[in-house]
Amino acid sequence: MKKILLSLALVLMAGAALAADAAPTAQAVITTKRGEVSLTLEIAATPQTRAYGLMHRDTLGAYDGMVFLFPIAEPRAFWMKHTRIPLDMLFIDTGGRIRTIIVDAEPYSLEPRATDADVATVIELAGGRAAALGIDAGDKVELTLPQGVVVE
Repeated sequence: MKKILLSLALVLMAGAALAADAAPTAQAVITTKRGEVSLTLEIAATPQTRAYGLMHRDTLGAYDGMVFLFPIAEPRAFWMKHTRIPLDMLFIDTGGRIRTIIVDAEPYSLEPRATDADVATVIELAGGRAAALGIDAGDKVELTLPQGVVVE
């Protein structure tokens, strides 16, 4: 009985540790010609989380993705190293406007996907979702971040 309780306690502690390490999420609302689209986005706000991004994922929900937050706005480029699923990339300027959309970036490709616009925010969605949701360049993005998010 003691072994079972000890095992259960270890499992619960491990689960709590994993939950504590879960990425914080932001809510995004994108105003499109069709109406508003709501997304839940994991936050990548440090050099480490931005470098890892969505690597090694096999799936991504229809209204889920990742938001990359940078401390300064400048032209950005992303690649698909170790990324198993195609992605749409939304490059967003400091005014919250989508400047560039990369559609269906090829998994595992090392080809840079870039924008010449100065951006401090990039959202990645499952490939094809931008078109399916009616998201276009010029659309307005409003992000709601949880308290305590620090962009490094």
